[in-house]
Amino acid sequence: MWGDLRRRWRARRPGGGRELDLERRLQECRLTLAERDADVRRLRAELDRARASSADDAARRGQARVEELVEAMGAALVQLATQAQLHDGGAVRVRTDDVVAVGARLVRSLGAAGVATLGALGEEVPFDPDRHDPLSMSSAPETGTRVRIRVVGLRYGDRVLRRAGVETVAADGGC
Repeated sequence: MWGDLRRRWRARRPGGGRELDLERRLQECRLTLAERDADVRRLRAELDRARASSADDAARRGQARVEELVEAMGAALVQLATQAQLHDGGAVRVRTDDVVAVGARLVRSLGAAGVATLGALGEEVPFDPDRHDPLSMSSAPETGTRVRIRVVGLRYGDRVLRRAGVETVAADGGC
């Protein structure tokens, strides 16, 4: 009621119509800002849902990849677990060749997933601290020094998971 009276009073004053126009434009701007704020809130909620969905999808893909890997390694893992139980129970003597064969199957399964050994036993290579760990901390070789691989490492693509264990090659060719 008072607002209506105020508007009529202003309309009778000289220049009052202009004030009403300005007030109307101000109100339109406020409504526009309120709509924009609502749009921003809606878009932020949409973005949060999309991020959550993307994270869920990535988790599902990762879980599926792990399941594929375990399935590929399943028979070898079961065989290894059985051999361990037989060995621990003392009921059957487990042959070393059998355990090594199962280990080789596991390495092949991991290879199919992109995991590979880093170096070969006895291989002589230049020392690289990013790829090699000295087995003797008393004489850490300098980068580029000839070393012999004593324990293979593991890599996944270009990423080193486990550095190869190495010993410095003596000047006469021995370690």
